[in-house]
Amino acid sequence: MGVLVNRVDGFGEVVVPSIVRRGPVVVAISTFGESPALSKSLRMRIEEILDEGYGDMARLLGEMRGVMKERVADQEERRRILWEIISDGEVWRLLSESYEKGYKRAGEHLPSDERDSLDAGDPPEGQYRRD
Repeated sequence: MGVLVNRVDGFGEVVVPSIVRRGPVVVAISTFGESPALSKSLRMRIEEILDEGYGDMARLLGEMRGVMKERVADQEERRRILWEIISDGEVWRLLSESYEKGYKRAGEHLPSDERDSLDAGDPPEGQYRRD
């Protein structure tokens, strides 16, 4: 047919949520039409909480995840490292200064043998850079 449809529950129902987007991080808010004002209010509150750092962190974690899939065989170890990066306040602080600094700090969480083979000072070629 070639027709795009936003189907919620029943045929012909359409919902247009309030969206907060920070890079790859997307939050959708909807009251299913009951209160657009409440949706807007919630969106505004979430916008205050979700600064650009969350988008930067999502991109950084995606890059680190790709690097680790190639270099860290154990999935539980990869998961542990990603949680360490997320929990590292210094990574967040450095990301707010520059993507490269945050990336370098995140690379310090890799096992030393893998860290040595990673040029942690530079994100992979062609990847996101905010500054």
